[in-house]
Amino acid sequence: MCRGLLGPSHVSYRHCGTAQTKKALNKGRQALAKIQKDWPVSKREREYIDAIAIIFNDNRHLDEDRIAAYSGAMAEIAKHYPDDGEAQSFYALSLLALPSP
Repeated sequence: MCRGLLGPSHVSYRHCGTAQTKKALNKGRQALAKIQKDWPVSKREREYIDAIAIIFNDNRHLDEDRIAAYSGAMAEIAKHYPDDGEAQSFYALSLLALPSP
């Protein structure tokens, strides 16, 4: 889609990817705001919402600090719910998103 609009240069692809990422972050932030405002949630659900809010808190690109903070929040959820397979899985996935040391 972006190739036809922007041409074949690597710079164009980078700008297209940045635009798509900003659009996705904005869309996620809007959905998150609606959930935070309109939906009654349990304590467990609130923890997940607060964790994902770390990712969607503004339109900047995803940086290492934000990903690390999200992973830390997922670690806390995994500790709070040690028998919850979803909590453990989401925490494990968050670890995969961390940059290599």
